[in-house]
Amino acid sequence: MAVAISRRHACEQFKLVHHSRGRNPYFERRARVLHWLVDALREESVRYLAQDAEDRALDARQRAAAFATFDDFRLRTTHDHTEIL
Repeated sequence: MAVAISRRHACEQFKLVHHSRGRNPYFERRARVLHWLVDALREESVRYLAQDAEDRALDARQRAAAFATFDDFRLRTTHDHTEIL
């Protein structure tokens, strides 16, 4: 079963995959640093910031994994649509 999508949509999905992959290490480093700071300063009242960074890293990983399946399809270009075979 072939699913037709516009070229614009395919390009947007491709950009999201690569954008998510690039941001993921940033969020993971940010979460580690914030957890380290909270532990070092022993200030539990701001632990939510570290947890938020961890949640963002998880979200970026999940988005990248979801869009990675998009890369596994072969794309065949037609005049105004791209078909995923």
